[in-house]
Amino acid sequence: MAQAVVPEPSREQSASAEQPLPRFARPKAVHAGRFLVGYVVIVVMVLAALVTLAFVARGTDPDSGIAAGTIRLDDSGFQRAREIAAQIGRQYRGSNGEQIVALTASPGEVSGLPLQYIALRHGRTRPLTQGDVTVVDPGETALYSFCGLGGQQNCALPGQASADRLLLMRREAVELSLYTFKLMPEIKTVVSLLPPVTRSQGQPPVTYAIWFQRGEELVQDAMSQPMTKLLPERGPFSEGDITPGEAETISRLTETRLFTGNFEQLQTQGVILNLEQPTA
Repeated sequence: MAQAVVPEPSREQSASAEQPLPRFARPKAVHAGRFLVGYVVIVVMVLAALVTLAFVARGTDPDSGIAAGTIRLDDSGFQRAREIAAQIGRQYRGSNGEQIVALTASPGEVSGLPLQYIALRHGRTRPLTQGDVTVVDPGETALYSFCGLGGQQNCALPGQASADRLLLMRREAVELSLYTFKLMPEIKTVVSLLPPVTRSQGQPPVTYAIWFQRGEELVQDAMSQPMTKLLPERGPFSEGDITPGEAETISRLTETRLFTGNFEQLQTQGVILNLEQPTA
């Protein structure tokens, strides 16, 4: 039986079969660097947005730091008011360079009794008839007490009272109030009790109080701008350090919010704060 004859491959065909297939170089990613930069920019933008949202969620903003340092946002409840008082208090000093007053913060309580009402006796600059009284429910309140550190009785400051010293205390009260509203949205009322001012012999000391309430047009206008714009000067401050520009702002904010004040106990086991406009 005849066998099939298979022709042998030629030399050219053998050489062609043994020759490896050509390898093509991988194309270079011409735009890889640009894409990487783009990814980095996107990541940075996302992180910045998350930080901003975190500030908003905590009821504050990046501008709400205090010159003495940033308020610790991990403080919760009324402890945050005490932290505000501690940091702002260090920025106001007497002529000897030491802190001028000790600041204490309490949640609307006087001698363990709740502050239930605020009674406003209207003066000539009030819209109602002079002598009329308006009773206000303060709601959640932050009560700041200023106590002079000069060894005087009843927390009075040593030395002679002056307009510059009162202006210094008024600036401190404005900072306390606005930062409290910014950082503690649950607070509706802030009252700052300034150190008692001694008068002529035979007359009792007079206590000044500065009262702000959330929602008032005056407060809303002040809170609508950054504190660094409203009160741009950085501390520490002493008597005579308030610039004319800031003095005008402080006077505008406090001229109708500065009262003489005293507390009286109610039959309901609460306390009422009586506020009257100063006569002089």
